[in-house]
Amino acid sequence: MKISEKQKDDHDFVCGHCQKARHSKHPFKSYGIRTSAPFEIIYSNIYGPFPTSHDGSKYFVTFTDDFTRFTRTFRLKSRDEIYEVYKKFRSMVKAHFNCVIKTFVSDNAGEYASAKLQDQFDEDGTIWAPTVAYNPQENGVSERLNRTLLSKLRAMLVESNLPKEIWTELLDTATYLKNRTPTQLLEETPYEKLHGMKPDLSHLRTIGTLAWAMIPSEKQLEKLEERSKECKPLGYDGNSQYILYEIESGKVIWSRDVVFEEKSASGGDEALKDHVQLPDKKEIDTFRTKLDLGNIKTVYEPPSKPSQEDPPKQPTKSSKLETTFSKYGRQRFPSLRLKEAEAVKPLLTFPQDTPQNEHALKTSLTPRHLTWEEFGCLLIVQNG
Repeated sequence: MKISEKQKDDHDFVCGHCQKARHSKHPFKSYGIRTSAPFEIIYSNIYGPFPTSHDGSKYFVTFTDDFTRFTRTFRLKSRDEIYEVYKKFRSMVKAHFNCVIKTFVSDNAGEYASAKLQDQFDEDGTIWAPTVAYNPQENGVSERLNRTLLSKLRAMLVESNLPKEIWTELLDTATYLKNRTPTQLLEETPYEKLHGMKPDLSHLRTIGTLAWAMIPSEKQLEKLEERSKECKPLGYDGNSQYILYEIESGKVIWSRDVVFEEKSASGGDEALKDHVQLPDKKEIDTFRTKLDLGNIKTVYEPPSKPSQEDPPKQPTKSSKLETTFSKYGRQRFPSLRLKEAEAVKPLLTFPQDTPQNEHALKTSLTPRHLTWEEFGCLLIVQNG
């Protein structure tokens, strides 16, 4: 195809053959935070399916606020439950924050396009802003959130060795922690941005560690029965109640009277030995004896054998006033009493008529003013 000079100068000219050969997507812009108040724009997405959980759930849906980046997740047994779940979220926003959702961003799935949900949008005056088909990047907030939640969920499952059937409880925990973690766009956590106060993190525990939940006295049938059950923490229900996995029965329970053993999350020291190769005692002792004042080597080198021609060197006796190092690498400092005795030592050798002795008399540093302890230190200095 020949292009005329007029077409070359025309910036609006489009070559149809070139577009057919190399047409690509336009870049997606990152808008950041586009609102000035909470719940003006809500990003939503349905994710799944997952293995059937202990409560029959296979999906989950997320609702994320644009202004605060605060997220709520809900479990779904089927995708068509989105209408009932949205009504719960809408009621929570109106009751706790007295806000109305102005714009709702989601994909163009049939669950969001249902007649019930559209009628609810029309009743509330909410604008539904669906993304273009096959362009999930337009709902990047929800897509990136799915990756964040799944990463946290997998990490907790791997670390705690908990069964996969309780992924719903760990998903709630991942959302709970995400709302209390600073984001890239905010200088504070989503929780603080929404509620105006810093979250209390003193109740957080390691997920999967051993814990003991107290059995209520109403369920203790005999005097000699056990008073607690061995469990593993799954999440949090407020600041005073924990969601636990009961190891013996495999049930999910709630309790506030819990004792935790934080060191047992991944097996403690025994599990660490399987992944870390520790040096033996001989290598550690050899390493400690090679420590110097300014030359600390971190690589083990076998000691060199002395040749038969070189005579053995006699060890030099170090002064008690010098800074030395022990075989464990600890620095030893001289005693202050020895320093004082070293300062008084010239008084035993100077004649009485010398200026040094007159200065000692003026400052009361004479042998007759020494204590027994100072005099003993002085003898040590004299003997070397």
